[in-house]
Amino acid sequence: IPWCFYPTQVATGYTLNEVVETETGFKGILKLNGEGTSVYGSDVQTLSFEVIYENEDAVRVKITDANNARWEVPESVVKRTHATKKPANSNIEVAYTAAPFSFEVVRVSDGKSLF
Repeated sequence: IPWCFYPTQVATGYTLNEVVETETGFKGILKLNGEGTSVYGSDVQTLSFEVIYENEDAVRVKITDANNARWEVPESVVKRTHATKKPANSNIEVAYTAAPFSFEVVRVSDGKSLF
């Protein structure tokens, strides 16, 4: 069926709640706004959002289903660092808007958006 036969649905997005600082960055809970669209299957109602500053030049952003485990690439395939604390000075920053949720990774020195 061509895409033009599908009903028009507006993506409702998520809202970030319960943001707390952690030893390595911050985390929060994303709640689906409204009913969602279900265009690609059932929308996940609650997501976890976590920002981990690995070092002054690297940040890891994880968005996962808050209620169900997910598969991740094993560390034997992709080695990862395990930060124990946020660096005193970081060359990158993660900025976010809570509602509707969005985030951006920015280089501190020139304000350029990296992601």
